[in-house]
Amino acid sequence: MVILNDMKRLTALFTVCYLLLHCTSAEKLTIIRGDNSQPAIKMDGYFYTKYENGYIALFFYENGVVYTTNTIEGVSDLEDLDDHIRTKHSGANSVQLRWFWGIYRIEGDIIKVNYWLSGTGSVYPAEISEGEIISPSIIRIPWIDDQLNEFKFRRFSPKPDSTNAFIK
Repeated sequence: MVILNDMKRLTALFTVCYLLLHCTSAEKLTIIRGDNSQPAIKMDGYFYTKYENGYIALFFYENGVVYTTNTIEGVSDLEDLDDHIRTKHSGANSVQLRWFWGIYRIEGDIIKVNYWLSGTGSVYPAEISEGEIISPSIIRIPWIDDQLNEFKFRRFSPKPDSTNAFIK
């Protein structure tokens, strides 16, 4: 009987440890994404900004989804960035991590992006960045360390698919 009770306790302990290590939660994205069939920004590519020794690219989709590459280091120019996106962020190589995805809404010349930050422990906090649409090919939005970053448009095809496991 003692051995059986110890086995039950041990099983319960392993179950709790497993759940603590593998269960994650995420804050809800709170803005309501809109249909952007008449977009105020260009959609047939991505917006990029140079950051230290790399680039960040943002893909906006007509269905209100946004996909970010986060910082891509070791990319020397925009052609290298295109190649990196094609090999690491498209098709079967598309990144299916929560913090690469978000939603956005455009209201006049204001763009709001609601996205997840990389997880701390088992929680994915959400953030909203609000920026300005300067033109259909330039947006300014606080993205890195809450500093205002200018993102310029670059035509690119094919874009990574906007289908993901996190936004329905």
